[in-house]
Amino acid sequence: MRAFSRLIKTELRDRRNALVVSLTVIAIIQAALAVLTATLSVPGALDLIRTLNSGVLLCGFLLPLIRCFTTWIEEWKQHSIYKLMILPVSRLHLIAAKYIAIMLELLLILAVIIAGFTIQNTIADGSMFRSEPLLAFDWPKLLLLVRWLLAATSIILLSFFSVFIGKWQGAFSVPITFISFIAGLFVLTGISSVLPSLFTFLAADVLLAYGSLYLLDKKVGVA
Repeated sequence: MRAFSRLIKTELRDRRNALVVSLTVIAIIQAALAVLTATLSVPGALDLIRTLNSGVLLCGFLLPLIRCFTTWIEEWKQHSIYKLMILPVSRLHLIAAKYIAIMLELLLILAVIIAGFTIQNTIADGSMFRSEPLLAFDWPKLLLLVRWLLAATSIILLSFFSVFIGKWQGAFSVPITFISFIAGLFVLTGISSVLPSLFTFLAADVLLAYGSLYLLDKKVGVA
């Protein structure tokens, strides 16, 4: 467990500067939107700010998604994958460490965005969006949060799996990675529209984790 915790700390330390810059930029944008909320009084101003907030939220999701791919691609690019693979830890721990680091990054970004939304909503006297349904606790809401967590895990693991598929094929690894990821998204979306999404994402998490572990251990490891 000590080696595993060091892996997580290393992942976070390597990403620290980029994460600080990302969080700072998002916080500055949120502060600017808060100023706009306080100063703009023209009709439709809140609708414009809501649209801008949607863009910020989308970018907040895109940053960890890009990280899902680059975290492994950089290992090969910097030739550090060979050192990583000979560490006295299991392949599962290697995957889990990167997953936890990306999930923590996502949660930090969401925390800054939600804080910005809350400040803007306070300035707008609660007219930006209704906060009461978000603050009230009920079991369907908890189930929804679990579903979102499982869906985020599926996307992260699908990104890992796609990178390993591309590296396994060797030539044209980038387009193969992209095609694998898009195909996986279509499959996940299609199945979740037919079966209960909670079950779908849970099953996908298990299969993608096993598939990533197999590819990393058997197909793209150090010869």
